[in-house]
Amino acid sequence: MKLKVYPLSKPDINIVNYVLNIEGNRDLEKMNRLNEFVADKILGYLPDERKTMLDKKFIVSSTDFCRDEYGDSPVMFLEGLGFSKEEWLRVKKVKVLRSVIMSPYLTPDYVDENYVGLFLDYLQEELSRPPGFLPALLTLP
Repeated sequence: MKLKVYPLSKPDINIVNYVLNIEGNRDLEKMNRLNEFVADKILGYLPDERKTMLDKKFIVSSTDFCRDEYGDSPVMFLEGLGFSKEEWLRVKKVKVLRSVIMSPYLTPDYVDENYVGLFLDYLQEELSRPPGFLPALLTLP
C-alpha cells in the first residue's frame, strides 16, 4: 500500500495543510480515520507524566472541515483527489493535518538534510508497526 500526501494548496509560508490517503482509496470515511489516527496516535501530542514534547520526533495538529461550517468549499480539493461530490455529501467532513515548519535548517545554506523525506519515512514506519493499522483501515466497513 502506498501512502500519499496531498497538500490543500502550495505552501508559501511555514504552515502546510494536507491530508494523507492510501493510493486508490475513494472512501472519505477511511481517509478521515487514517488522518485522525495519525493526528491522535502518531504525530499528536497529549501531555504525559512520563514523556515531554521533546520526546516526539514530529508533531502535527489537525482540524476538521465540516459541511455545516464550510459548506461545499472542500469539494474541489476532494474531487482533485478522486473523491466524488456524492462522497462528500455522504460524509460531510474531511480531517486535515497541519504542520508548522519551525526549523531554519530546511534551506541548503544550513544542512544537507531532507526533513520532508525524514518525516515521510517516520510516518510510513509508524503506520507499518503492528497491529498493522493500514490493512485494518482498508478492511473496515
